[in-house]
Amino acid sequence: MKELKQIGDRCTVLRDGGYIDTVILKEVEDCDLVKMMVGRNVELNKRENHFITDEEIIRVEGLSCSRGVKEANFSLRKGEILGVAGLVGSGRTELAKCIIGEYKSSAGSIFVKGKKAKINNPCDAMKYGIVYLSEDRKNEGLILMHSVKTNSTLSSLDKFIKAGLISLSMERDCANSLVKQFNIKTNGLGMLLKNLSGGNQQKVVIAKWVNSGADVYIFDEPTRGIDVGARQEIYNIMDDLVQAGASIIMISSDLVEIIRMSDKVLVMHQGTVTGILENDAELNQEKILNYAIGRNY
Repeated sequence: MKELKQIGDRCTVLRDGGYIDTVILKEVEDCDLVKMMVGRNVELNKRENHFITDEEIIRVEGLSCSRGVKEANFSLRKGEILGVAGLVGSGRTELAKCIIGEYKSSAGSIFVKGKKAKINNPCDAMKYGIVYLSEDRKNEGLILMHSVKTNSTLSSLDKFIKAGLISLSMERDCANSLVKQFNIKTNGLGMLLKNLSGGNQQKVVIAKWVNSGADVYIFDEPTRGIDVGARQEIYNIMDDLVQAGASIIMISSDLVEIIRMSDKVLVMHQGTVTGILENDAELNQEKILNYAIGRNY
């Protein structure tokens, strides 16, 4: 939106393949333009409701890996959204993949609900209730040449097994329920993932992991490449998750998103955690960037 107004004079809005309007950009407010794009009002304000408890779900102590993470220390409480900010190459994704065991740690410990965890691979992480939603949903989060049904139930097929076989009716009923719950726009459960929009693809990824019943969701760039309407839906899903008692680690390059959604913000620079900031009235993009470039460390 900011870029549109910086370089554009007029803007034509399309929605669902149809023409909506052409406007002069200097004469239209952002909120009105967004409403034309998605067909409804979209709130872009900071979260007002917080659901943090005192219960510690994850504690990371001195975690390091050869991929570029150096002695990371932090904790995550039940109902908390911990934002992770930093420049490209700062070690944000590497930290996430070290936590889930995709990257082997060289030092440090991870505690889950007070007990030391042995996580050597993502399957181990799932057993501890920790799941990772990749920033590269097309290559790491979905099977694009398979259906909505297959992708949405992939993490929970064990729920549908009867006498050693998968009950297709149970799987279909579950997929239908997830499509409705997450408002996934599709022509049917058999529709291939490659034919869905980016926002609906991301909702399928989220539905897949929510159906697994995880306690901790690591979102890596959850709204990258997604329109403003679907973005708001994903924010609502994240709010629903923490309200229900889950915890979230949210990695994002969008500092507006970080400030809007996070209860606390962990900032990284060159593989090191340079600060863990409270999301209070004093938090702004400049403060986060100072930590991200190592100025305040």
